[in-house]
Amino acid sequence: MKLKDGNNAYGFYAALVSNLETEDPNEHVYLGEIATGLADGPGEYELYWDTTAVTISSSPDDGQPYLGGWYQESGSNIMISYADYVAPGETEPVEVILITELGEESRQIIQVLNSAQDTLSAVADVQLAPGGKLIPVYYTENRVGDPETRDVYDVYFEDNFVMIPEDGLTGIKVEYLPVFLGDYTVEIAVTDIFDNQSDILNFPVLVLEDITKLPKTPTLAISQNIAGELRIRWMADCSLWRLRPILEANGPRLTMPISDSTKPTDWSFSPHRQRSSNNSSA
Repeated sequence: MKLKDGNNAYGFYAALVSNLETEDPNEHVYLGEIATGLADGPGEYELYWDTTAVTISSSPDDGQPYLGGWYQESGSNIMISYADYVAPGETEPVEVILITELGEESRQIIQVLNSAQDTLSAVADVQLAPGGKLIPVYYTENRVGDPETRDVYDVYFEDNFVMIPEDGLTGIKVEYLPVFLGDYTVEIAVTDIFDNQSDILNFPVLVLEDITKLPKTPTLAISQNIAGELRIRWMADCSLWRLRPILEANGPRLTMPISDSTKPTDWSFSPHRQRSSNNSSA
């Protein structure tokens, strides 16, 4: 990643976002941050993603849901995430904050806090009882209309939970697993030391099953109408490709109609889990 401007740049974050998690394509669900690092003004910084995300589970039967965490600060290995905890025999959930340590050799949830207060200080620990359920909660944006007035809320998935094992918190496994196949957006933001955030850069990413099975390269047909507009077309069997104009600074602007059947493609990786349908609740 090359940072051309920003003398006050102190750190950066990259978050994984998907609009395939619910039945509404306008709902963009944040599945958690996938990278962070420190910055020292303009320069080149390494930002690498191996198409994995942090998941939690307690047994092979769990769905291994995404943790949905956010790094505590730039360059940290501590993640903060949110979940609903349903104790054994209860139906009403308790909203909790999960503090997770992502060490090189050890990854674990180190603390569970009651989120009744919107702060990490002076809140009580929550003891997870065997047989209870831990249901991750994900920050979500409904991207319809004016960005300044869009709805933001949390969602969870009813079949996306972890059963608390007999050994409680220590029995919950935290690991990086390949993300499901499909389209994602990686959102990158730079911050200063006071955590003021830059504009967000969006990078579409397509995760395929096998890097050796690259999509067929299309043959382009280019035509121009009497208004001088260009039309670029390709066959439907190359629908994984999307056309992107690259504009030079101060150069001419070019608007190109793109077939509705096209989808974004950037990178391909292997192997990955197959996505299953989920029911979401706000």
